[in-house]
Amino acid sequence: MATVASGLNSGSGFNSSDTITSTTLNNHVNNATVTGIVNADVASNAAVAVTKLATITSQNVLGNIGSGNASVPIVGATGLLLDEDDLSTNSDTKGATQQSIKAYVDALRPNIVNVVKTDAEEITISTQNTYVDIPTMEKAITTKKADSTFIVSAMLNFGFTDTDKEFAVKCQYKVGSGSYTDFNLADSAGSSERCHLQVQQSRDDASYIENFQLIVPLVDPAYTVGDVLTFKLLVAGVNTTNNIFINKGQTTSTTDDNTRTISTLTVQEV
Repeated sequence: MATVASGLNSGSGFNSSDTITSTTLNNHVNNATVTGIVNADVASNAAVAVTKLATITSQNVLGNIGSGNASVPIVGATGLLLDEDDLSTNSDTKGATQQSIKAYVDALRPNIVNVVKTDAEEITISTQNTYVDIPTMEKAITTKKADSTFIVSAMLNFGFTDTDKEFAVKCQYKVGSGSYTDFNLADSAGSSERCHLQVQQSRDDASYIENFQLIVPLVDPAYTVGDVLTFKLLVAGVNTTNNIFINKGQTTSTTDDNTRTISTLTVQEV
């Protein structure tokens, strides 16, 4: 019989007057307990009840990870859970921490900003084919993900001085404090004005307001996550130096037979 390094406690004792029988001998052996068991005392295929294991106060669980180490951390490369805000390991055998899941979901929430222009004003066009900023139509967005596409959409309400006057609208962007630059303009065609949108009055009415909509994507620009991208809208007279009006017609009447509108600029990171 092999010697056990731990302590053996008998299941029952005998008095000098006791009669020794097979039953009392069996009870003496079957009811015995062993204390002080170490790893070497337990067979590799032993079935040990969970209730017999000591309480572990650290964030570890029991398990075999090789090299004789039976302590497995809950979180970490060798643990059951990974703490990765982007879930980049893409494991099918490990879970994620609560914080990782929240950070990942938060990063997927729509990143949308917008500006609404509620006032009406006249935009001065002094030189043909020269762009000027449309007042208030500028908005910055803080990037949340890498390799994003930015969808720029605008609703613009213009008034004009004449039906045969054409204007061009385009969007520009900049990264951080850099310079504004064009993107996704039409291909060059001689001296034609390259733009995102042509606007022109459709009827001869000085109080009339025309509605125009613009949607243009900026695909994978060069930036670092967390950078601020700023977008703005500009307008130019194509065949005219006449002024253009935003959110109102040429006339300035405020009577109930005239209207005032709003214009909006929205930027979404997708």
